[in-house]
Amino acid sequence: MEKVAAVIVSYNKAGLLIDLVGQLCRQTRKPDEIIIVDNSRVKLSGKEIGSLDSSVRYLPLDTNSGSAGGYSLGIKAAKEKNQLIWLLDDDVELKDDSLEYLLNWLYVLRNNEEIGSWCGPVDESFKPKKTKSFAWRGTLIPAAIIEKIGLPRSDFFLYGEDTEYSLRMAGNGYSIYWIPQSSVIERKNCGRRITYRDPARIYYAFRNQAHLYLSKRRYFEFLMTLLYAVKVLLLIQFQPQRIERAGALIAGIKDGLSGRLGKNEKYIPQ
Repeated sequence: MEKVAAVIVSYNKAGLLIDLVGQLCRQTRKPDEIIIVDNSRVKLSGKEIGSLDSSVRYLPLDTNSGSAGGYSLGIKAAKEKNQLIWLLDDDVELKDDSLEYLLNWLYVLRNNEEIGSWCGPVDESFKPKKTKSFAWRGTLIPAAIIEKIGLPRSDFFLYGEDTEYSLRMAGNGYSIYWIPQSSVIERKNCGRRITYRDPARIYYAFRNQAHLYLSKRRYFEFLMTLLYAVKVLLLIQFQPQRIERAGALIAGIKDGLSGRLGKNEKYIPQ
């Protein structure tokens, strides 16, 4: 039987993180290993770590590496001993059979074609559907695929590294499937946010999208990113911190076009 590692990247959500570990331990098919990459300023206490299941490997980081660096590190650690890697945010809620459904469909789909990943979204329809991209939360990826296409790009720091990985996977001939019965629900936000409050998040979101779509020669998506940037610039004129937000957006687009990636010390998420 193939071993499954659940990889969680956490940032200042200790309560939700501990609750998620409990949900993983209650899965009808429990992961063989749970890897936590902790970017938080305040790490879990010794008592909190001791209360976790014995399958948990806790990796606290000295500095915040962002979601991109966190998933890159977590995936690298997971593929050492596991054949399948289940990627999760620290603020999701799982049904007890979320992983079981992913694995059941994995074996069905493997008989038909080579699959790159299996996504568990919020959708109650039944049959798996091909999709072009995925978010980290709820996605299951074989370690063998990671060996072929490499790790996520840590230089994205925050936002967009999962989209880049989706495009890289598809570009290498792998299919991505959406498995509706595997429910992974984001707790903090059930709808789309038009903009962000934090200038740093605006910066990384637009920087990484601009760089990704331009470097991949996906000119339609690049144009849509620029149009969306104009929309956001208009919206934030009526909101607090409009100068800081506008500056972050413009700087993000500029750095994305020039390929200046990595963590920008001027823009650290709140």
